[in-house]
Amino acid sequence: MSAKLRKKLLKQLLKRDLIDGRDADICEYYMHYHPETWVDKVSSISNTLKPGFFKFLAEYEDLEYVQYVVLRKSKKLVDSFPLELVEKHRILPLDIRKTSIVVATCNPFKKIEHEVREKTGTKAKIKYAVATPNSIDKIIEEIIPKKEKSQSILEKIKKNLNL
Repeated sequence: MSAKLRKKLLKQLLKRDLIDGRDADICEYYMHYHPETWVDKVSSISNTLKPGFFKFLAEYEDLEYVQYVVLRKSKKLVDSFPLELVEKHRILPLDIRKTSIVVATCNPFKKIEHEVREKTGTKAKIKYAVATPNSIDKIIEEIIPKKEKSQSILEKIKKNLNL
């Protein structure tokens, strides 16, 4: 990630009040030294990130790379989010809280709030982050095969135990 992009991104995050000064320092450090995992690192360290943080980053247009890094965070959240929703609607969870769930989608006009609430068992508001289809497809391809492989391994183990 270039220094120019880092500064521009940090300036936007501060301007929109999505991070505070301390978070900005943490973001800048991890953007520079850990460009692939900075979103995970910042979100695990900081407890003052606003829900709009992930939504803004997923919609950040200047570089698809930023979107990809942000969407990779959803790989960890998929375990607590119905996989059938990911496959059916091509949505990815970015931030799951009691009052709101932020999902990345390439079609924000598709009405899926009711189904998401029903499948997750919450009454949380659904917020959409509009990402490019390429970014979402890359992450879904990384998530789905991994789940399918683990399922087939479990089935083999069960068959071996029955024999």
